[in-house]
Amino acid sequence: MPASAETTTATLFRMMLGGALPFITIAAGIWFTPAVYTEFVSLLFLGYSATIFTFMTGTLWGAALTSPNYAATNKTLLSAIVLFLAALLGFILGCLLHILLGLIVLTGCYLLLPLAERFAALPFPTAYKKLRSQINFIVLAGHLAMLGYFLLTG
Repeated sequence: MPASAETTTATLFRMMLGGALPFITIAAGIWFTPAVYTEFVSLLFLGYSATIFTFMTGTLWGAALTSPNYAATNKTLLSAIVLFLAALLGFILGCLLHILLGLIVLTGCYLLLPLAERFAALPFPTAYKKLRSQINFIVLAGHLAMLGYFLLTG
Protein backbone atom coordinates (compact mmCIF):
# COMPACT_ATOMS: atom_id res chain seq x y z
CA MET A 1 0.00 0.00 0.00
CA PRO A 2 1.52 3.37 -1.01
CA ALA A 3 2.24 5.94 1.67
CA SER A 4 0.08 9.03 1.84
CA ALA A 5 1.54 12.47 1.27
CA GLU A 6 1.01 13.25 4.97
CA THR A 7 2.88 10.11 6.04
CA THR A 8 5.72 10.87 3.65
CA THR A 9 5.93 14.47 4.90
CA ALA A 10 5.92 13.32 8.54
CA THR A 11 8.67 10.77 7.83
CA LEU A 12 10.69 13.36 5.93
CA PHE A 13 10.33 15.81 8.83
CA ARG A 14 11.52 13.20 11.36
CA MET A 15 14.53 12.36 9.19
CA MET A 16 15.42 16.02 8.67
CA LEU A 17 14.94 16.80 12.36
CA GLY A 18 17.16 13.86 13.25
CA GLY A 19 19.85 15.33 11.03
CA ALA A 20 19.45 18.77 12.64
CA LEU A 21 19.45 17.66 16.29
CA PRO A 22 23.24 17.21 16.53
CA PHE A 23 23.60 20.91 15.70
CA ILE A 24 21.59 21.81 18.78
CA THR A 25 23.05 19.15 21.10
CA ILE A 26 26.66 19.90 20.20
CA ALA A 27 26.11 23.68 20.29
CA ALA A 28 24.42 23.45 23.68
CA GLY A 29 26.96 20.92 24.95
CA ILE A 30 30.00 23.03 24.19
CA TRP A 31 28.89 25.51 26.85
CA PHE A 32 29.26 22.72 29.45
CA THR A 33 32.29 20.97 27.99
CA PRO A 34 35.55 21.06 29.95
CA ALA A 35 38.07 23.33 28.23
CA VAL A 36 40.33 20.40 27.41
CA TYR A 37 37.65 18.98 25.07
CA THR A 38 36.48 22.26 23.50
CA GLU A 39 38.62 21.88 20.38
CA PHE A 40 37.40 18.32 19.79
CA VAL A 41 33.74 19.27 20.23
CA SER A 42 34.05 22.32 18.00
CA LEU A 43 35.77 20.31 15.25
CA LEU A 44 33.04 17.68 15.59
CA PHE A 45 30.46 20.41 15.02
CA LEU A 46 32.38 21.86 12.08
CA GLY A 47 32.81 18.46 10.43
CA TYR A 48 29.16 17.55 10.91
CA SER A 49 28.09 20.91 9.55
CA ALA A 50 30.21 20.54 6.43
CA THR A 51 28.92 16.99 5.91
CA ILE A 52 25.27 17.98 6.22
CA PHE A 53 25.80 20.99 4.00
CA THR A 54 27.26 18.69 1.36
CA PHE A 55 24.11 16.59 1.56
CA MET A 56 21.92 19.68 1.25
CA THR A 57 23.76 20.90 -1.85
CA GLY A 58 23.54 17.35 -3.18
CA THR A 59 19.75 17.59 -3.19
CA LEU A 60 20.06 20.68 -5.37
CA TRP A 61 22.36 18.75 -7.68
CA GLY A 62 19.94 15.81 -7.86
CA ALA A 63 16.94 18.03 -8.51
CA ALA A 64 18.82 19.88 -11.24
CA LEU A 65 19.71 16.65 -13.02
CA THR A 66 16.04 15.66 -13.20
CA SER A 67 14.86 19.07 -14.39
CA PRO A 68 13.80 19.38 -18.03
CA ASN A 69 14.81 23.06 -17.92
CA TYR A 70 18.39 23.17 -19.25
CA ALA A 71 19.04 26.77 -18.14
CA ALA A 72 17.78 26.04 -14.61
CA THR A 73 19.94 22.92 -14.51
CA ASN A 74 23.12 24.82 -15.33
CA LYS A 75 22.37 27.64 -12.84
CA THR A 76 21.54 25.14 -10.11
CA LEU A 77 24.59 22.96 -10.69
CA LEU A 78 26.84 26.01 -10.66
CA SER A 79 25.35 27.38 -7.44
CA ALA A 80 25.52 23.93 -5.78
CA ILE A 81 29.18 23.55 -6.74
CA VAL A 82 30.11 27.05 -5.56
CA LEU A 83 28.33 26.55 -2.23
CA PHE A 84 29.88 23.12 -1.74
CA LEU A 85 33.36 24.52 -2.39
CA ALA A 86 32.70 27.41 0.01
CA ALA A 87 31.64 24.95 2.74
CA LEU A 88 34.71 22.81 2.08
CA LEU A 89 36.89 25.92 2.33
CA GLY A 90 35.17 26.83 5.61
CA PHE A 91 35.90 23.39 7.02
CA ILE A 92 39.55 23.55 5.96
CA LEU A 93 39.99 27.08 7.33
CA GLY A 94 38.36 26.03 10.60
CA CYS A 95 40.68 23.05 10.95
CA LEU A 96 43.89 24.76 9.89
CA LEU A 97 43.55 28.34 11.08
CA HIS A 98 40.80 28.90 13.64
CA ILE A 99 37.45 27.29 14.34
CA LEU A 100 35.76 30.70 14.43
CA LEU A 101 36.76 31.37 10.82
CA GLY A 102 35.31 28.04 9.71
CA LEU A 103 32.09 28.68 11.63
CA ILE A 104 31.68 32.09 10.01
CA VAL A 105 32.13 30.66 6.50
CA LEU A 106 29.77 27.73 7.12
CA THR A 107 27.17 30.01 8.70
CA GLY A 108 27.36 32.15 5.57
CA CYS A 109 26.86 29.05 3.43
CA TYR A 110 23.70 28.12 5.35
CA LEU A 111 22.45 31.70 4.99
CA LEU A 112 23.04 31.56 1.22
CA LEU A 113 21.48 28.13 0.71
CA PRO A 114 17.83 29.33 0.67
CA LEU A 115 18.80 31.98 -1.88
CA ALA A 116 20.43 29.33 -4.06
CA GLU A 117 17.29 27.20 -3.81
CA ARG A 118 15.12 30.13 -4.89
CA PHE A 119 17.63 30.99 -7.62
CA ALA A 120 17.40 27.41 -8.90
CA ALA A 121 13.64 27.74 -9.41
CA LEU A 122 13.21 23.96 -9.31
CA PRO A 123 9.81 22.45 -8.61
CA PHE A 124 10.41 21.25 -5.05
CA PRO A 125 7.18 20.24 -3.30
CA THR A 126 5.79 22.99 -1.05
CA ALA A 127 5.92 20.75 2.04
CA TYR A 128 9.57 19.98 1.36
CA LYS A 129 10.46 23.66 1.00
CA LYS A 130 8.73 24.43 4.30
CA LEU A 131 10.52 21.59 6.11
CA ARG A 132 13.85 22.56 4.61
CA SER A 133 13.33 26.14 5.80
CA GLN A 134 12.53 24.97 9.34
CA ILE A 135 15.55 22.68 9.48
CA ASN A 136 17.82 25.39 8.07
CA PHE A 137 16.60 27.66 10.90
CA ILE A 138 17.56 25.01 13.50
CA VAL A 139 20.97 24.57 11.88
CA LEU A 140 21.58 28.32 11.85
CA ALA A 141 20.58 28.52 15.53
CA GLY A 142 23.24 25.91 16.28
CA HIS A 143 25.81 27.88 14.34
CA LEU A 144 24.91 31.10 16.12
CA ALA A 145 25.22 29.37 19.48
CA MET A 146 28.68 28.09 18.54
CA LEU A 147 29.72 31.51 17.25
CA GLY A 148 28.44 33.05 20.47
CA TYR A 149 30.46 30.62 22.53
CA PHE A 150 33.71 31.45 20.74
CA LEU A 151 33.06 35.19 20.69
CA LEU A 152 32.25 35.25 24.42
CA THR A 153 34.93 32.88 25.64
CA GLY A 154 37.70 34.00 23.29
